[in-house]
Amino acid sequence: MSRVLGIDFTPFPSFTGTAGQAIISKTGAYLVTDSRYWVQAANQLDSNWHCIQAGHVDAPKDWSEWLVDRAKDSRIGIDARMVSYAKATDLNTQLSPKGSKYTKLAAFALR
Repeated sequence: MSRVLGIDFTPFPSFTGTAGQAIISKTGAYLVTDSRYWVQAANQLDSNWHCIQAGHVDAPKDWSEWLVDRAKDSRIGIDARMVSYAKATDLNTQLSPKGSKYTKLAAFALR
């Protein structure tokens, strides 16, 4: 089983926008944000990051759609303080057919 290392919903130093989700995997770092922040992200993120333009034509509507589309045989750790029970249940329902599942991360694991 491969593993997505985590999703953090808090701001990070190189991006000063107020909306976005950081998705970190073994192979890449991604910021999923909406159209209000596409230009800002392009200007502030360094070459280690890929901006996912949520809502753009032929792009996912949000971070969870982007993640589910790519998950295969993965455990996906998400800060449980930032995801509702309903969202977590929905994620697991969508991930299960792909051999993947959502796993709560302890708050200290994200620091």
